[in-house]
Amino acid sequence: MEEPPFPQNIELNAELQESSAPFSLHPRTKAGSQTNFNDVPVALLPGRPLFELGTQEVVSHISDELLTPDLDQLAPLLWLVGTQRSDHISPLHHQIVKGRQIIIAEKIELHCTWILDRVFLKPVPAFLMSWAFWQTYLISDNSPIPTNLRDSLRRGALGYLRTYFYLIRYPSDFRLAMEHHLIPEDTTFEKCSQFFARFGERLDEEVSPRYSYGELRLGRLNFWAKFALHRFAFQKVQMHYGYNAYLTRFYGPLLFIFAFFSVVLSAMQVSMTVNPPNNGVEDPTGWDVFRGVCRWFSILAIILPSLALLALLTTFLYMIGRETTFALRHLWKNKAKSNGDIQPSKA
Repeated sequence: MEEPPFPQNIELNAELQESSAPFSLHPRTKAGSQTNFNDVPVALLPGRPLFELGTQEVVSHISDELLTPDLDQLAPLLWLVGTQRSDHISPLHHQIVKGRQIIIAEKIELHCTWILDRVFLKPVPAFLMSWAFWQTYLISDNSPIPTNLRDSLRRGALGYLRTYFYLIRYPSDFRLAMEHHLIPEDTTFEKCSQFFARFGERLDEEVSPRYSYGELRLGRLNFWAKFALHRFAFQKVQMHYGYNAYLTRFYGPLLFIFAFFSVVLSAMQVSMTVNPPNNGVEDPTGWDVFRGVCRWFSILAIILPSLALLALLTTFLYMIGRETTFALRHLWKNKAKSNGDIQPSKA
């Protein structure tokens, strides 16, 4: 790719312009004024005023904004999580029709995931709508970003912006995007459509593995993260951080299991009462086999609830142990930092 994915005349953010210095950007001056790059103020990352362009902090921040390492690792399993089509993304108005609430999420890996009645969307960073930024940081061979990382960032940016081609299809979608501050407030539906249409042309081979899929179910991601990522959840978005709230989730399934066993055992007890044993004499009707099944099922009904109770207790103890270990690790780290700060002053 030798040029940014959109022409400069349709960029939605015109804060930056290229300078004559290698991979250098400066704030755009007013039309008609002369540009003296020795006098212009330091260029900041559009939409992120805490980051100065040309610093390593900017590269780290851009990586946090665009890379989806966990979802890329889960890519071989994403067919279990969502429809195997990159265009399987409902427009914003249809998200409302489905009864979903639009939730702002700055974490890129939460973008276009949904759970229950919520869908998570990341607002478009201003710097991604700047032609000069794309040219200097994501396209040019003279970019301050290493080649491999630059390629990953570019693929992530193309896939991410392509999702907005599907999210904003109608004027009603545009109004919802403006209402939730997903796009700049000083743009129009026509400009927005022209801009995102350039990304709708991109193929799956040009984007990160995550963006070969559209919307992803967060509940399923949390389930498969236990096996692929070896952690409890992909993202914690449900308020179950307290012990009681977390364990309460298991009460419904456990009550169903207990009710099932109770009904079956009661039915078996009635059957055994109606057809009692024949004092060691073989029953030609086959009830002896049924009595044997009842005996083993009764033992199973004792073992399984005991195992379920043990599992809940083990989960509770694990949560306490994990949080205690986390607290102790940070305590030791803070003490080590304090000792490190004191030692040089004594020297």
